Amino acid sequence: RAAVENHLKNNAETLEQIRVAAQLREGRFPVDLTTGFSALLPHLAPMKRMAILMKWQVIYQSAEGNREEAVRRLEDAFAMPAVLEEEPLYISALVRIAMTTLMMPAMERLVTEHTMTEPELRRLEAIVERAIEGGRKSILRGMAGERALGLSAFEMSGRAFSQLGGGGAPAGAQDIAMNLLFDVRRAIG
Repeated sequence: RAAVENHLKNNAETLEQIRVAAQLREGRFPVDLTTGFSALLPHLAPMKRMAILMKWQVIYQSAEGNREEAVRRLEDAFAMPAVLEEEPLYISALVRIAMTTLMMPAMERLVTEHTMTEPELRRLEAIVERAIEGGRKSILRGMAGERALGLSAFEMSGRAFSQLGGGGAPAGAQDIAMNLLFDVRRAIG
């Protein structure tokens, strides 16, 4: 318990920023999708780390007997992955699912450690319903986005396509043949 308390104290500023951000109705990260499969997504790993931190905050508040505070922090924790719902990337949807999944043990612990009031149970029910609805929306949007991003593969050269997998090795006969095939395919449509 002391380790969790120290960890939360060391991250008090971050937790306060998360609390404020969770009150926003919308959010967006500056992702350049024009780079296709090479798009950088530096926000996803910190988002997942925030979910872990928030999970421990809820568990700690529950263990300390702060039921209402734990419910509020749980609402904040579930609001954060909702920001990823609008991203047209499947990996964002998967991170969103991971963040939501990380919060479930905290919710389970909260409802088993306390006698929840009817309004609190309704709030928790609303959190879960919103997470399910948002998850469906996020998965569908991610699939559509990935499909659109995949279209750029048809405009690539063979060399560029082979480098998607981390290639970059000197061209061998097979690479030269693939490049030629890609160039011919692009030329004839």
